[in-house]
Amino acid sequence: MNSLNDLERLLRKPKFGPESYPELFRLLRESKLAFLLPYHPEMEGSIGLKNGDSLPPFVVWKNPQDGCHIPIFTSLERAQEACAKTRSRAKQYVICEMLGRELFHLLSVQEHPITLNPATSMPVLFLDLNGVKAVARVRKSNEDQPEQQGRVQLLTAADYPTDLVQALFQYFRQCPEVQAAWISKVIERTEPGTVYVLLTLATGERKKLQDATLIVAGSACKKGETMHMHFIEPGPSPFPVMQTKFPPFYAAPNYQTPNPLGEE
Repeated sequence: MNSLNDLERLLRKPKFGPESYPELFRLLRESKLAFLLPYHPEMEGSIGLKNGDSLPPFVVWKNPQDGCHIPIFTSLERAQEACAKTRSRAKQYVICEMLGRELFHLLSVQEHPITLNPATSMPVLFLDLNGVKAVARVRKSNEDQPEQQGRVQLLTAADYPTDLVQALFQYFRQCPEVQAAWISKVIERTEPGTVYVLLTLATGERKKLQDATLIVAGSACKKGETMHMHFIEPGPSPFPVMQTKFPPFYAAPNYQTPNPLGEE
């Protein structure tokens, strides 16, 4: 196999998981990606689109497990490998390249999910339309989401959503600005689905942390689950009893539980 690029090295990491998705999405935006179009001699090589152009006629593959999906590849070599393994006919496809940022904006306005590196020696990654829009940064922030009705209940370890908490824990270990985090659940809701609320004690710039954390959560949440994120101000805690009675699921090595009496 030819030398791997940064995106392929990330995908090959033994501990690749939802906590890796912020870096994955960044690399997907910043890398040249390959995709397939029906063969036409004028469409070989890199292509460009202008405002008002119609969407490229992306090749759609279908299998019993994933249904219809658009194959996307991390390099021209991976695309060529897939065409060889699927025994594509001569001049059946043309392999094109595009900067991921531009490609995912196009993919975000069509109806099919994508599969990254199908029929190759690389790990295969499936992204539904929500994942595609997250890469393209066409997603709702906390401010854009509807206000949730109901009461919020802090969760203890016995009630944690395991996959979500494990992914957030692993990601926060990479974030020195995060001091502690608690997970809660909106109860007595009238709408379908489950909504979790992440309470985070952190320092520094929050927008980047929030965007990355919501990517991790979106990758780890099960179907019907969503998560909102709220920050607790550093300094004297307005919630000392909460922070004492409910241990955080994540605590940085230098985190100190506040005195519930408000004393130093």
